[in-house]
Amino acid sequence: MIYHSTPSLNEQDKEALINVYSSGFIAEGPLVSRFEEEIANFNNIKYACAVNSGTSALHLALLALNIEKSDEVILPSYVCTAVLNAVNYVGAIPVLVDTNIDNPNISYNDVEKKLNKKTKVIIIPHMFGLPADINKFVILRKRYGIPIIEDLAQSLGASLLVNNIEENNNIPSYKLVGSWGDISIVSFYTTKLMTTSNGGMVLSDNKYLIDRVRELKDFDQREKYKIRFNYKMTDLQAALGLSQLSQLAYFIQKRREIAGIYSSVFSNHSIKYLQSDKDRKSVYYRFIIFTDKAESLIEKCKKEGVMCIRPVFKPLHRYLGIDGELFANTENIYKRFVSIPIYPSLDENQRDIIIRTLTSLFKEINC
Repeated sequence: MIYHSTPSLNEQDKEALINVYSSGFIAEGPLVSRFEEEIANFNNIKYACAVNSGTSALHLALLALNIEKSDEVILPSYVCTAVLNAVNYVGAIPVLVDTNIDNPNISYNDVEKKLNKKTKVIIIPHMFGLPADINKFVILRKRYGIPIIEDLAQSLGASLLVNNIEENNNIPSYKLVGSWGDISIVSFYTTKLMTTSNGGMVLSDNKYLIDRVRELKDFDQREKYKIRFNYKMTDLQAALGLSQLSQLAYFIQKRREIAGIYSSVFSNHSIKYLQSDKDRKSVYYRFIIFTDKAESLIEKCKKEGVMCIRPVFKPLHRYLGIDGELFANTENIYKRFVSIPIYPSLDENQRDIIIRTLTSLFKEINC
């Protein structure tokens, strides 16, 4: 079976973990601090705080922004339930919005329609490694003073065009996702772009926000009581994270190479797929193909030994019993999107099997 997702682990990662194990110090320590610093440097952001999961990171980001009961939080329906969970943890009211017509990212137009005086924050995930229209939302933030949380769980290392051409040097200028909003969160779950097995990070140029996150993530040894959390990352996780981060550029390069191969072959076979453009540098956390027979394709691929999935298990509006007609674009991409294997450890033989299987099945079931 060619799995849909698998972590990219090697001897370097193993050695990093053994070194921490041998030191006898495996709880939160100096390696966590170093990991925070290096992630912040990687993303050109001043401050970072490591935590035990991406969900914890989002929970703390919301608390740092003083989001509380009865506040409205805008988020896309087309995203994993962990995002909704974090909003519910703080007692806020989730306001779901649709995606764009042509890609799975949050719709600027629908967000604008649903803004009101109770809106306190907008959560913007960059889905499948493809940057959202964060440049538009920054303008919205300036106009209304509503903070933005960027969700980098699937997009660490992706970037968006800042302007067409920089003065004098004729070179396009790109800015990394995560450095546009007020605060950003990352997940390092096993199948993410890089992993600490489980873990997360909160990033911001605002020291006050990161200090708030840091104060809330650890409940122990405090003079005064208030509700705090046990959200610390360990040095074991950080050691793996540091090793993985040193390889992240390679991981992204390999994903882009595989995406290029898929794109070339699928274009020749009239198989439609989610494309990036010159304004966005995707990191291809997912490679998405389109079909009106998604369920059938997924089942037949599994029988052929290729694991494909729906990239979002179920849109949030379906969980909450909200009419799908209000989320027409989300419903369309949910029904038609299929995610196929793409990760750095895929070898040439596996890629050939994936390509042969998909091109054959597209003809067989007339996708």
